[in-house]
Amino acid sequence: MVTGADGRAVWEYPELFERALVITAVAVAPGGQPLVTVLEEVTDLHAVLRVWHLGPDVVAVGAGVQVHVTAMTIRQIGWHLPVNVPPAGVPDVTR
Repeated sequence: MVTGADGRAVWEYPELFERALVITAVAVAPGGQPLVTVLEEVTDLHAVLRVWHLGPDVVAVGAGVQVHVTAMTIRQIGWHLPVNVPPAGVPDVTR
């Protein structure tokens, strides 16, 4: 996934989940910039993440920053295997 001009990336889930999700996201920092990824919205169909550049002024990144997302569902005992989103341009071979 990559960010849009406003620094947001939208992940539309590949399937509906029957249980609550635990979502993690990591942005790939171009040039070693310090970045933080924030989960702004979660619905039954998608999650919206926004990536911020940390520096003297905290600003949203622009378009094209890669974001790697993993989601797991919580079971009463144990965890479900993660659903990984492949990086932009890499085909999803898990289906």
